[in-house]
Amino acid sequence: MRTAAADVFCRWLGCFAGFLLLFLPACNSFKVPVFYLSFHPIPATVEIMGRAPYINVESADGRTSQVIGKYPFFDSAQIIKAEVVPDAATGKCGLKLYLDRKGVTAWHELAVYHRAEQVAAVMDGFYLGIASFASQADEPGVLTTNPLWTEYEAQKIVEHVEANYELGGKE
Repeated sequence: MRTAAADVFCRWLGCFAGFLLLFLPACNSFKVPVFYLSFHPIPATVEIMGRAPYINVESADGRTSQVIGKYPFFDSAQIIKAEVVPDAATGKCGLKLYLDRKGVTAWHELAVYHRAEQVAAVMDGFYLGIASFASQADEPGVLTTNPLWTEYEAQKIVEHVEANYELGGKE
């Protein structure tokens, strides 16, 4: 009798171990992006009336909100690398963003067709502020943002750029 119970227990334990061996490698697929950046159009008041392609986002502290275009011009899925650019005057940091091929195309569209429009910076679904970009002709695909982040946030964004790029749809 004891051997039958031990047999059942060993089979159950074997099944459980097999399940773990199959399930644990799949756990990596449950990673979610963090410190994920996106840059959205800000619609004119006349455009907001229909509200279909627009959403309202709030800042993390809940003090400000902004209606933005639902779909970003570009986001962390097109950012290959980033560097922190400290700003002594404000105490905040900007970012130097290196875009992939798709990001460069989006940037060209933004620069040519939407150059006078404002762009909202959003991180992990929270509104940060109005983003402005500096770009140099000798560095295509490299943008520098105005200082919108604390030093901690900027460092964390830089740390997570590669993982977010992988999760966002690497070319």
